[in-house]
Amino acid sequence: MKTLTRPDLGDHVLIVMDNCDSCLEQLSTLEQNLPNIASRRFTLLHCVPPTYWEHGGDGDAESQQIWKAEDREFQLTDDYLNRARMALEDCGVPASQIQFALHTCGSTREAVLKQMQRSTYSGVILSDRHHDLADLLSGRSLFGWFVRRRPGVTVWEMSLN
Repeated sequence: MKTLTRPDLGDHVLIVMDNCDSCLEQLSTLEQNLPNIASRRFTLLHCVPPTYWEHGGDGDAESQQIWKAEDREFQLTDDYLNRARMALEDCGVPASQIQFALHTCGSTREAVLKQMQRSTYSGVILSDRHHDLADLLSGRSLFGWFVRRRPGVTVWEMSLN
């Protein structure tokens, strides 16, 4: 898919985050590519899918390891979201115009669709690893063709280096 140079994302932008440094590096390009960035509102979304347990557990060592792994994932996510917030602030966006959305549903696609039901967004920024989601939001997917419901957002699919 062609990456837009200066997309018209509007004033309320949803940024789909992954726990990777490439996503943080992409945020530094926003200042150059989005005019009037300081006047826009941003929501940083991250999905942490639940860890499925084979059994309920009774405090045994395996259960403790699963709890610790989940806790590490939430801590890592919190760190990346805070670093993303700082990157936006470095671009001139006031902290009051940056929100977090953390979802624990099964997939990033589900998290984005739920978040879009909670609030109205004019644009969505996501990485090219979410190409199917970009197609869905842009109305280019088979699902979108049958349902004919397009969320009406501009999608900027950024390439990860």
